[in-house]
Amino acid sequence: MVNDPRDATMSSILRKIAPIGEARDREVLKGASTLVYREHDGAELTAHVFPPAVEAAGPAPAVVFFHGGFWDAAMPTQFVPHCLHFASRGAVAVAAE
Repeated sequence: MVNDPRDATMSSILRKIAPIGEARDREVLKGASTLVYREHDGAELTAHVFPPAVEAAGPAPAVVFFHGGFWDAAMPTQFVPHCLHFASRGAVAVAAE
């Protein structure tokens, strides 16, 4: 099996992420634009949009990860490592609540 150099890139992305908590959430979301896409029962549902790290000649592909939440606590940053991975390869990546 040949080692893919992109595997090292994903590993380096994950090493940059702080431990779980509010500080981690702020840190991992600092490269994203956060938009409210829906309001439900007085709560705002947000989408964290990560732009492509490399500029494409045409339209960029997109990938959206939907977080379903927990019964008592939401964790919208669950898919941030995935978003960083795809954004580093030229896709628009979105982590949606």
